[in-house]
Amino acid sequence: MQDKILLTDESGEEIEFFVDAEFELDGQTYIILCENEDDEDALVYKLSGTDDDLILTEIEDDDEFERVVEFYDNSYEYDDEDEFDENE
Repeated sequence: MQDKILLTDESGEEIEFFVDAEFELDGQTYIILCENEDDEDALVYKLSGTDDDLILTEIEDDDEFERVVEFYDNSYEYDDEDEFDENE
């Protein structure tokens, strides 16, 4: 079972997301979120703050975004049960 996180959108509606991955790259922590466990579309954010007060920031730099997505694609893969395994 994947961890879940509750976010509030611009209109104040709360939306639950599944945490597909959380990792550090080049000294920055990133998080990959999906609206459901079978969703192929993911949201990618910089992550900071504490467990009680998480701060998600959009990645505005295209090169940084590409590095994060490439790292994610190369570091995580689906196992036979469609769950992510971190490559070692």
